[in-house]
Amino acid sequence: MIKLLLVGNDLFIRHGLQMRFAREPDITVVGEANNYADARPLIQNGCPDVVVMDQVRPDLDGMKAIALLNDSCPGCAVIMLSLYDAEVMRVQALSAGTVAFVGKCEGVPALLAAIRRVSNH
Repeated sequence: MIKLLLVGNDLFIRHGLQMRFAREPDITVVGEANNYADARPLIQNGCPDVVVMDQVRPDLDGMKAIALLNDSCPGCAVIMLSLYDAEVMRVQALSAGTVAFVGKCEGVPALLAAIRRVSNH
C-alpha cells in the first residue's frame, strides 16, 4: 500500500484528489496539509511513501519546501504538482529534489502513474 500525503493550499483540489485516490486499491491518503508547517507533524508521525505538493506555497517557496521535505523524510518521494507547466519549472523542481513533476493539465492519470512509478512498492 502506497502511503500518500497531499500538500497544497487549494482545499478543493486536495479534497478532490483525496476522493479520487480513495478509489485506488493500492493508495491510501495518510493526510493532507495546507502548507509545509501543517505537513511537518504528519511527516514526522508516519513518514509517507510519496508526498504530492503543489508548487505554489503560501508559506514557503516550493523549491525550498522540497528541500525541507527531503530533509524531514529522506525515504519519501516528492512529486511536484503545478499549474505552471513550463520546462524551466520542471528543471528547477527536479534540481531541488523532486522525483517527478506533473502539470495539472496532465490530469489524474498522469499523477497516478507518477505516484506508482516513484513509490517503493
